[in-house]
Amino acid sequence: MKRTITGLLLRFHVLSALLNYLKSVVNTLRLVDGVLFPIPITLDVSHEDIDRLSIAPGVRIGLRDPRDDEALAIITSSRSFVLQSPILH
Repeated sequence: MKRTITGLLLRFHVLSALLNYLKSVVNTLRLVDGVLFPIPITLDVSHEDIDRLSIAPGVRIGLRDPRDDEALAIITSSRSFVLQSPILH
């Protein structure tokens, strides 16, 4: 019985530590030790749109609200990739 409780306490400690890291990232975009942890933004774009809009690494892209066409953000494309096995379709 003692071995089971010790194992549970160890798992709880590890989970608690992980949650502290996650809280830090969510609240500050930094790890507990202060290291920056940016959240990557990925956008699903068709091959046709990539060609039509000449999207390539380094290109700045304006993101607009489709309801009123108001500018929301400007992002810079860093790379593109083809998802080999889509998780959701």
